[in-house]
Amino acid sequence: MRKYLLFLLMGLFAFSTMQAQDYYRKINNALRYIKVGSTLREAQQYDLSEKYLRQGLQLITEQGDKYWEAAAYENLGLLYKEQDKGEEAVRYFNRALAIYKQLKMTLSEKAIEQMLNGAEGKEQLFGGIEITPKGLKLSIVSIELSSSNEVQYVLKTDTSSNPEPAALTQQSTQETAQVLRSFLDIARSTYKIPIEKMFVVIASGLKTELDKKNKWAEFVSAITPPNAAPGFAIKFVTPAEEGELAVLGTVPPKRRYSTSLVDVGSGNTKGGYFMDATETFDALYFSIGTRTFTKMIKEKNPTGVQDFVRVAEKIYRDSLNQVVRDELSRRAGLRNRSSIYLSGGIIWTMVSYLYPDKVNEPFVELTIEDIRRFRIMVASNFEKLIQPDISFINNDKTMHDARINISRAQNTYDQESLIAGAIWVDGLVHELNATQPAKRFYFPKYGYVGWISGYIARAVAEEFKKKNEQ
Repeated sequence: MRKYLLFLLMGLFAFSTMQAQDYYRKINNALRYIKVGSTLREAQQYDLSEKYLRQGLQLITEQGDKYWEAAAYENLGLLYKEQDKGEEAVRYFNRALAIYKQLKMTLSEKAIEQMLNGAEGKEQLFGGIEITPKGLKLSIVSIELSSSNEVQYVLKTDTSSNPEPAALTQQSTQETAQVLRSFLDIARSTYKIPIEKMFVVIASGLKTELDKKNKWAEFVSAITPPNAAPGFAIKFVTPAEEGELAVLGTVPPKRRYSTSLVDVGSGNTKGGYFMDATETFDALYFSIGTRTFTKMIKEKNPTGVQDFVRVAEKIYRDSLNQVVRDELSRRAGLRNRSSIYLSGGIIWTMVSYLYPDKVNEPFVELTIEDIRRFRIMVASNFEKLIQPDISFINNDKTMHDARINISRAQNTYDQESLIAGAIWVDGLVHELNATQPAKRFYFPKYGYVGWISGYIARAVAEEFKKKNEQ
C-alpha cells in the first residue's frame, strides 16, 4: 500500500512537473513570437510582424497570462499606429489599457493613455521658456511618440521679447519678470498647459553672466512669480548640454550621426555632434557670441564704422583665430563631416536679408560666399543690405512673411552687432572648411528654438521611458 501511494505521489509530481514545463515552454514560445513581431515592426515588415504578434497573442491568451496578453495588444496597437490605421490602433491600445487597469499597473496605464492620445490625434502640448542674455522666448510644442518610441515634436507657435536680462539692472530684471509671467499666462490660459508641462530654463550664456557677478540666486528670486505653483522651478543648462539639446531639437534623427551643429548665440557659441549611436556627444564651446564680441570691440573705443571693422578684424586675427583653430583641431567630427547646421540670431539675420524669398523653407543652404558677401555689405552698403529687394516674390503669403521677417531683423540687430557677428561667423566657417571634405552649411528655420525643444523632448522621453519600464 505504501509503495502504491509512493508511486501515485511520484506520478502526480511528474505529471505536474510536465505540466509546468509545458506551460513555460508555451510562454517562452509566445514571448519569442512577440519579440520577433516587434523587431519586424521596427524593420517595417508589417505583414510578417502582424503574423508573429498574433501567434504570440494566441499562445499567451491560451495560457491565461494577462500581463503578456496586454503587452501583445500594446505591440499590435503600435503596429497599426505606425501604418496610420488609427481605428485599429485605438482598439488594441484600449484592450491593453483595460488589462493594465485590471492589474492595477498605474504607470503602464499612463503610458498607454499617452499612445492612445497620439493614435486618436490628440495633441500633447508642452511649453518651454528660454531666458537668454538678450530676452525670452516662448515655444509651444506638440509632442508625440513614434511607433519606435522616439519623441517627435512640432512647433505650434513661438513668440519672443527682448528686455535684455543680461543688463542686470533693476529695470531689465523687472521687465524680465513681467515677460515671464505673461508667457506663463499665455501657456496656461490660451493653450491650457498645466505647470508640470512647462519648462523654464536659463540659457548658458546668461548663466555665465550671472555667475560672473554672483547674481544667480538673486536673479532667480527676482523673476520667479510671487504666486508660483508648487513644483515650479527655473533651471539652467550648461553650454555642453545646450549644444547637445540643440542637436536633438534641430537635426532630424536620420541625419543625427552624420551632421554637426554650430549655434552662434549672443553670449557664446556652442554645438557639437553625436559621435555614434551610443549617444556620445562631443561638445563645442566658445565664450564668444554676437553680443560678447561687440562688447570686446567697443572696449577699444573705435570711432566710426570703418574703425569698428578694423578693430574687430584685428581682435579676430590676433587672438580669436587661434582659439578657433585650437578648439576645432580637437573636434574631428566637425572637420570630417560634410554637413553642418548653422543656427543662432546672426545666421537667421543673414538668411533673412540675403534670401527673403526663403522665409518659409525649413532649411536654407548658406554658402561661404554668402557669408563673405554679408560681411562686406554690412560694413559698406548697410542700408541696401537691411532693405533687400522682395519685388520678385510672386506669392502673397511669402511676400507678407518676408516683410515681417525683415522688420524683425531690423529691430533686433544694429550695424555694429551685425559687423561683429559677420566677422565671427566668417572666421568660423573658414576654419571649418579648411580641411576636406568640403563643407555644406544649412540654416534650420527652427534652430532658434532647437535646444529648448530638445530639452522638452528629452524630458518627455525620459518620463515615458520610466513609465514604460514599470
